[in-house]
Amino acid sequence: MVFIDTLKEIPSIELTIDVWARSSRRSFIGVVGHYYPEVNGQLRRTLIDFIDLKGRHTRANIADSVYAALPKCNCVSKICPFTTDSASTNFRAMDLLRERMVVTFAHLGCAGHKLHLSVTNSFGLCVTESASVEDIGRSQEDIESGSNDGNDDVP
Repeated sequence: MVFIDTLKEIPSIELTIDVWARSSRRSFIGVVGHYYPEVNGQLRRTLIDFIDLKGRHTRANIADSVYAALPKCNCVSKICPFTTDSASTNFRAMDLLRERMVVTFAHLGCAGHKLHLSVTNSFGLCVTESASVEDIGRSQEDIESGSNDGNDDVP
C-alpha cells in the first residue's frame, strides 16, 4: 500500500483527532495524519481512520478507539504531537493513551477550536438544542443592534 510505504519513510507525523456527535446521537472520531513526505516537500494530510465511536465520550473509550487505529498507519514511534480540541475528556484520553503507548508525545489543544468558541460565546452565537429558530433570530438581531436586553452583567 502506497500510503503505508510513504509513512515508513517519513521522520515524524502529527496526528489530529476530532470527536463529535451527530444529532442522531451517533459519535465519531476522525484521526488525520499530517506529514512531509520528503525534505522541503509539501505538507500532506491523510485520513488514518474514521471511527464509529460506540458508547459515551469517556477518556477510556476515546483512548481505546484511537489506540486501536494507530497500528493501521504503522508510525506509532514517529508521532510528535497529537492535537485535539480542548475538551477535558480529550486531555484525559491523551494522558491515558500516552500510558498505553509507552512513548512520549506532546498533546496540544487546537487554537482554532479555542478561537471559534471564544467568538461564538462572546457574540451569543452558541445554539443549544432547546433554542428555537425565533430565539436564534432574536439573538442575531440583538447582536446587530448592540442590545443585550438591558442586562449589563452579561459575561
